[in-house]
Amino acid sequence: MNALNQQAVAPAHAFDPNHWLARYIDLGGGYSVVGDAIWLHWSLNGDVDEQALRAHEAAVRRDPANHAAVKTLILHRSSREMVE
Repeated sequence: MNALNQQAVAPAHAFDPNHWLARYIDLGGGYSVVGDAIWLHWSLNGDVDEQALRAHEAAVRRDPANHAAVKTLILHRSSREMVE
């Protein structure tokens, strides 16, 4: 009888909310915090690649865990900014 290898396999590309948010901002995106809600946005009047932003947003729109990680990061940053 063969034993199955049951080692935990790490995902090929783990989601990093810090990297995701930095890239989103580099692409021209931004965010607003209203209470405990966050709003992702970008300027429609600027030199922004809307298609690239939408594609980048897909990672947080399709995966609730990624969405929660980005939201937690932004709320944490906002609360630190309020204190400073």
